[in-house]
Amino acid sequence: MTFASVFAIAVGILMIGQWILSIVKKQIPGPEAGPTIGRGRVEMLFHWVVEFSTAIALLVGGFGLLLDCTW
Repeated sequence: MTFASVFAIAVGILMIGQWILSIVKKQIPGPEAGPTIGRGRVEMLFHWVVEFSTAIALLVGGFGLLLDCTW
């Protein structure tokens, strides 16, 4: 279980880091990029909420596995 927990923690950290860098560098296409590439503000807000929720769930699950938590 150690590999799975370390992997989950690493993926969670990398997901958060990737999105923070993309947001800071403004590398996210807006709606003007076209319907297949860009997304509107509401769609991106929902996307970010889901991505950050997934990353947090990976971190919690990974640390829970490392600490042998029983939920």
